[in-house]
Amino acid sequence: MPDFEFDDHTRLGECLHNGKGLLLDLTDGGELHGLGQDWKARLNYVSAQAKDAECLKAVLVRPDGFVAWATESEPDSIEAEESIKSWFGNEV
Repeated sequence: MPDFEFDDHTRLGECLHNGKGLLLDLTDGGELHGLGQDWKARLNYVSAQAKDAECLKAVLVRPDGFVAWATESEPDSIEAEESIKSWFGNEV
């Protein structure tokens, strides 16, 4: 996963320092916010605008920095949750 710089000048890599996965929401809608709250024991949720994110709308990043799921369209919370369960287990 590229180390995007967010509008507040923090970097994506800083969000992975605690060994959790990352659910990155690059939309203004917050469709994924509930998932971020439900899975906060295993994931960091960040809703922000990133420089050079091009057409990405949301990304699920494993703790090792590899992309587990991404979308260029408006995020579907059901699809995102299926990916989260696949990578981080079924139990919240």
